[in-house]
Amino acid sequence: MRLAPMNVCALLALGISLMPPAASAASSPSTSIDCKLAKTAVERTICADPELATLDAALAAAYRDALTPVRSVRALAAALTCERSEFLTSRESVLRYPDASLSRYMRSWHQWLEAIGGPSTSLQGVWINGSGSMVISPRAAGGYTVVAKGDDPIRGSYTCEFIGIGRLRGDRIEVVWDTSEDEEDGAEGWTLDIRRQGSLLELQQRRNGSEAPKAPFRGSRGSLEGTYLPARVLPQPARAWHSAEEEGWRAPSR
Repeated sequence: MRLAPMNVCALLALGISLMPPAASAASSPSTSIDCKLAKTAVERTICADPELATLDAALAAAYRDALTPVRSVRALAAALTCERSEFLTSRESVLRYPDASLSRYMRSWHQWLEAIGGPSTSLQGVWINGSGSMVISPRAAGGYTVVAKGDDPIRGSYTCEFIGIGRLRGDRIEVVWDTSEDEEDGAEGWTLDIRRQGSLLELQQRRNGSEAPKAPFRGSRGSLEGTYLPARVLPQPARAWHSAEEEGWRAPSR
């Protein structure tokens, strides 16, 4: 998972609200940005494009809607705010890459925010962060099926996928690679360690004696590790790039 700036999380821990302010009189009527003070290339691009400005306003509203039901759970609210901060940071790099789409990234982030759920007391279900997802479902034979995926949201420079079988080990789920279909997957010995942290899940990758020095289920610089928030549904990944797997999608003109 991409790391959000620590000062954002520290402010949330102190109870300081980072709710985006209502649009001021100096703001464009269809964006949350004060366009008279726009400094970055992305902010200026949004202010100059009515469609992007409308998307920006919708994102600010979706963030407020997602934050409202979890505000009483400090760790969950802090995690959501850190994800938003990371999105705003990542958004600044979209214009550097000709194959990345600012419109697409903003639209997919809107869907991501709409998928956020309230506090959960179960390990089962859908869990997401800004660069990945994890689906935990019960198996008929006992234990869990765990599907964890992640990728680079801006360039698509790496992808990660781990499909495994999870078993409770005290206060955590240990997930081993599911070799039922492919014995030569190269990930034997690697495990995922999933622990509950209040209303969040923390995932760690463990080598556990595997001959592979690096996790073979991830791309270069990629990782599934990080904090995951509960979700109502599994959204499309928040991406600025187009995956060939996403049928029916056409690259925006900008």
